[in-house]
Amino acid sequence: MADVSPDRSHSPEPTWFQHRPDLLGQPGARWRSRDPVPTQVLSGLGGVGKTQIAAAFARQAAGRGDLKLLIWIPVCGQDSIITAYAEAARALALADDQVHPQQAADQLMVWLEHTDQNWLIVWDKLDSPADAADWWPPASKHGRTVVTTRRRDAVLDAGRRTLITVDLFTADESVAYLRRAVGKPVQRQHAVALAKDLDHLPLALAQAAAFIRDRELDCVAYRRRLGDVRLRLADVVPPEDGLPDNHRTTLAATWVLSIEAADKAGPPGLAHSILDLACLLQPEAIPLAFFTSTPAIDYITLHSELRQESDILDVLHTLDRLNLVTCNQRTALVQTHVLIQRAIRDDLDVDSLDVLARTAADALLEIWPEVEPDRLREQMLRANALVLFETARTSLIEPRTHPLHFRTTDSLVEAGNHDAATAILRQLLAEQTRIVGADHADSLTTRRHLADALEENDPREAAAAYGRLLDDCVRIMGPGHPYTLVTRCEVVKRNADHDYPQHALARFEELLGDCRRILGPDDPVTLGVHAALANWHGDAGHFDMANEVYREVLAAETRLFGPDHPTTLRTRNNLLCIQQDSGMPLDGSVSFRELVEEYTRVFGPDHPRTLATRANLAFAIGEAGDVEGAADACQTLLDDYARVFGADHFEVVVMRLALSYWHAHVDAACRTKGSSPER
Repeated sequence: MADVSPDRSHSPEPTWFQHRPDLLGQPGARWRSRDPVPTQVLSGLGGVGKTQIAAAFARQAAGRGDLKLLIWIPVCGQDSIITAYAEAARALALADDQVHPQQAADQLMVWLEHTDQNWLIVWDKLDSPADAADWWPPASKHGRTVVTTRRRDAVLDAGRRTLITVDLFTADESVAYLRRAVGKPVQRQHAVALAKDLDHLPLALAQAAAFIRDRELDCVAYRRRLGDVRLRLADVVPPEDGLPDNHRTTLAATWVLSIEAADKAGPPGLAHSILDLACLLQPEAIPLAFFTSTPAIDYITLHSELRQESDILDVLHTLDRLNLVTCNQRTALVQTHVLIQRAIRDDLDVDSLDVLARTAADALLEIWPEVEPDRLREQMLRANALVLFETARTSLIEPRTHPLHFRTTDSLVEAGNHDAATAILRQLLAEQTRIVGADHADSLTTRRHLADALEENDPREAAAAYGRLLDDCVRIMGPGHPYTLVTRCEVVKRNADHDYPQHALARFEELLGDCRRILGPDDPVTLGVHAALANWHGDAGHFDMANEVYREVLAAETRLFGPDHPTTLRTRNNLLCIQQDSGMPLDGSVSFRELVEEYTRVFGPDHPRTLATRANLAFAIGEAGDVEGAADACQTLLDDYARVFGADHFEVVVMRLALSYWHAHVDAACRTKGSSPER
């Protein structure tokens, strides 16, 4: 056999090599084919094992004994291909040393096309498809060509070429690899957790296992090091002279050349700026709109030679072709690998991290509308914000706490996930107390949001938290500060249930007077207190007064905020509830139907506020005399609540009680008529 190969095809198989025969198949089966076999292009992220797969295939082919020619070419430009072809031509006596390399390479190409002897050519690490121009081996039933590359350009999947995507290990493959490679018994749950931390990247798993063996660690200890933000990626893998399985580069250096290639393909600095922004967010799903937001464009413009917004989309496509990201235009999402993000963060100094974190937070806030009707999109935005808080938390606390924290926790509360919101706010408050102090205005803001989050599960603690907050607001900001007035309103609302009605009304009237005097009648805080006064009148049975006050508030909110603003819609809902409770002569079910349509249009069908308004509609239908219609509406709503929130959610329990209530009325009506209801 003529063998023109450096060490790869003859190197020993990696000690814990994970066979993936489904990618290239068996050599012998292919050579028995009657039809020419297309060139197989293995494409994937750096570190997924493309070279090892190709090398294993080459070893298998060489071991069969019926191979006339094996060429392994580490591609370093077109000259490396021509040189290897010329050397093979001389080994086959197709040309002598006097023949020009390009002529000798041409003679090899002719031989490859016409020979009836078996041959295999492997191009390893084709960085540019242009290097392959005119030198693709011919498709032949006697020959095989395998190419490894980080690219996935369309030209690599055209003609007689087939692009084969090499993915990350599956979870089972990762765990199986670690349990063999670590060198000591490994509990499955620890291997599962470490594999997830490394996002199933074969190169990372191999180098992590080598590090664990060298340092005599276990998976738990290694995970602690990996999660330590003070350590760089290079600190948790072996040094270059201790890499396993003939690895040429450390994990941290794996993607450097690809990033440089992306920067050369577009305006200088643009690719790196995009990856910088992406490195702080959720790797699985970053909104495409994030990269074209005003804060992102401002950052990219400052750090690159950006010419126009379309350059950003073009470079994202380039990063996609280089397997550094996956840019899905259909879903408008960008994905990357968690370790690429880690490697990029490692190169950031503290000041750069602070700027990036605030830019990312500003960008998320810009693309996160106050009302997001798409529940899945809101979940995705929350997930990105939570990852940002983990990767750059202190950058978003000092000098001021970024409002993205409160948009995120308010969203969690709105979605019914009070426990998660409470945990995030408690952690934020602890860090604020440590960094800026307990009396800082931002710390007080966090305490207010925390009290709101506590309301659902622990109303007594929420009331106590508001009482303590009011004392501190008066002490720090003074009794006339807007923040103090807002907090005072919350305290008055919570104390009203335990106070004499006249005393509670007097407190609301006094607070409303202070708000009008200090803030003005149209200030949102004043309107909020005015609405709270209307609500208390309703709770006290003063329906005419509640109706009158709510109408005043609704008129002001419609004028100031518009008819679709969440506050305006909430006041409309509360006004209808007061009118219904008072027995006023109107068809409440019709009015609530209109309001449900408005909520559905503005918030989406699955938003908690839309569902709550549907519950009011169901009650209005029953109060209007259609008890079967109310029961049917409650059944549909129960199914939707369970689908959106889960079967054990508090609102699901409430809706079951409502359904039982209306079923009882249906039963009573049927007994009166002498019939039985259908179920």
